[in-house]
Amino acid sequence: MTSPTIRFDHLVVACETLEGGVAWVRERIGVTVPTGGEHARMATHNHVGRIGEDIFLEIIAINPNDTPERTRWFALDDEDVRVRLARDGAFLHHWVVNSTDIAATCAAAEHDPGPPISMSRGTLHWQIAVRDDGVLARDGLIPTVIEWPSNITHPAGNMTDLDLRYVGLTLETSDPEGVAVDLAAMGADGMCTVVEAAKSGMHATFTRNGETLTL
Repeated sequence: MTSPTIRFDHLVVACETLEGGVAWVRERIGVTVPTGGEHARMATHNHVGRIGEDIFLEIIAINPNDTPERTRWFALDDEDVRVRLARDGAFLHHWVVNSTDIAATCAAAEHDPGPPISMSRGTLHWQIAVRDDGVLARDGLIPTVIEWPSNITHPAGNMTDLDLRYVGLTLETSDPEGVAVDLAAMGADGMCTVVEAAKSGMHATFTRNGETLTL
């Protein structure tokens, strides 16, 4: 049986409001991420922009004008996340990998990634693993798994190029060995650097015209 191919897909910035999230990113890395769309099932909306070959940056927030059909993805309904967003406005929250076989990747995971569900935004459709309670493994350090249809080009190719390039992701955790084991189980090892820290967190680096930028 052929193992699925796993690739880095996108970064997720959570925010209290989209306007605030766009401003937060612009202040830190000097780019304005354009409008994406709405996810009716989750009652969320986003801005997206390309940051590399088949890689993009997503800014996402709860849509106050809609009602979700279920618990939202990316732990946006989690009390701790809501408290942090109320305090900070926005932060780099999570990351996503894409798989050529989402079911196999989820089955191999050490944690519970949740079942693959069908999602759409406009004419774009995909499968994504979301737990029923919306919880993210290890405070969002372990990536969500997505599968794009095999008959389409990666959606990043149709997004506005933000004129900067993603370089890498660093995960901070009090249990680096445990995080490394979780990443390896799902085939996502080697996609980031894991370092020991007092509390969980992450930061991403980019380059633009020879300058290094950090989010």
